[in-house]
Amino acid sequence: MRKLLFTVALIGMGGGVVNAQTDQGVWVIGGSSNLSFISVSTDGVDDNDNTFILELRGGKFLADKFAAGLSISYFNDEALIDRTVTGIGPWMRYYFGGTFYAGIGYDFESLKLNDEDSISGSEIKLEAGYPIFIGGGKVALEPALNYWLGGGDLYEDVSTLAFTLGFFVYF
Repeated sequence: MRKLLFTVALIGMGGGVVNAQTDQGVWVIGGSSNLSFISVSTDGVDDNDNTFILELRGGKFLADKFAAGLSISYFNDEALIDRTVTGIGPWMRYYFGGTFYAGIGYDFESLKLNDEDSISGSEIKLEAGYPIFIGGGKVALEPALNYWLGGGDLYEDVSTLAFTLGFFVYF
């Protein structure tokens, strides 16, 4: 019986730490990287590729369990496009029960071809994850599953499914 009460107390204390970090007014800053798989369909021919993406984010909890902010992304894929893409855009997240979250973002992205020419596009980014708070509840490792759908001249018929691992600080 004591073990059961101790376990319930630990879970309750952990939930309090998580909920405190998702309260209105809390700031969050961090970044994530990925393991991704891209599927491109052009003229009926499928092309698959692995890529590297780094994303930095900053934001604020505008209401309890609801955060919004700005992201900056860096995308490097030498096999598919042989260039580097940079992007910027807004993001939003909602934390269910103070733990599991679902989010959406929209990035405006650009690929510089040479000194004068560039191609632009945009991506809708969907994510779902679970923050694992460490270090007294101010720092979280955030594994997430992401789906990105691209459009514009840069991303004709491109979608990405990625597993990301983020590192975020809540203050």
